[in-house]
Amino acid sequence: MNNYLQAIILYAIKKFQGERSIYAIYHMLQGKKSSQTIQDAHLFGLTDIFGTIPRFTRQQLNQNIEHLLKHDLINLTDKPDAYEISMQGEGMLDDYFKSHPFPAYLNGWKYHNITPVFWGG
Repeated sequence: MNNYLQAIILYAIKKFQGERSIYAIYHMLQGKKSSQTIQDAHLFGLTDIFGTIPRFTRQQLNQNIEHLLKHDLINLTDKPDAYEISMQGEGMLDDYFKSHPFPAYLNGWKYHNITPVFWGG
């Protein structure tokens, strides 16, 4: 994995367990306030990352998905645009978070309204 964003995407793929498309990750990170995204945040335990990257683009998502696929960290499921984490991806994610722990107080659900302040604009 090259960066923290890839780790977050892989983390979300792991949590979704192939049940949602990658665009659910896109909406989650952007903090889209649709009923589906809000339900998914709670159902899949992703409230911590909800709305944490409001300027996240589809292009960024697609580039990172291509990288994860190329390095065998995720596998395509039988659902359109849905992936699941591979065994190699599980190991890589665990190793990555050991050396780059998830911020203890990250709570996108609680703080998504002030994310621009945190990111400086």
